[in-house]
Amino acid sequence: GTKWKLSLYLTGIPMFDPSNSLFGAKTNISTRRDSSLAKDGFAIGADVLPEEASVEVEMTLLENNCCVMEEGAFTPGNINGEWKLSEDERSIRFSMDVSGYERTVTTMGTIQNVAWSDRDEAARRSSATYAIEPGLVYADARVGYGSKPGVFVMAQMEGNTASGAPGGLLQVERSMGVFGVRTSMLACGKFSAEMIVD
Repeated sequence: GTKWKLSLYLTGIPMFDPSNSLFGAKTNISTRRDSSLAKDGFAIGADVLPEEASVEVEMTLLENNCCVMEEGAFTPGNINGEWKLSEDERSIRFSMDVSGYERTVTTMGTIQNVAWSDRDEAARRSSATYAIEPGLVYADARVGYGSKPGVFVMAQMEGNTASGAPGGLLQVERSMGVFGVRTSMLACGKFSAEMIVD
């Protein structure tokens, strides 16, 4: 098999309706339309990547389409994932079992008084939680051949050959609708991958 070092840049998915966030990130449609993360389906507020990788983990892709994650805080390593190449062999999807992730963003704001009230303006704190629930995370990335024979590249940003630029997409499956009959893939982070050559 081949060994890879993955750098995961996790954003999580909002555990609330982001459009109801009182002091949420101010977003206008024109800046959101140009955001590459918005194009990948990231929710409002979750469309900014952390500057440093949230988690680094080693993965081995075995010949039998089995994907083995190194045991760590984010990847318990007790359930193996699967991997599959697209028909044109230009992209890969693999799954990994994760123990979950959560981040809380706290913002401050002031609530202006209504005209007939004589109370002072109130300062309020609002916090928003973005999380990845324990279970499977799916990773999609482009793959190609590296500069040396037998070396492959994965998850590079289009037009960017620098290693460490996260071009791969991380998604979770979530049940939607009244009875949870519809499932949807929601973006929860990006990743970069580097092949470990012995």
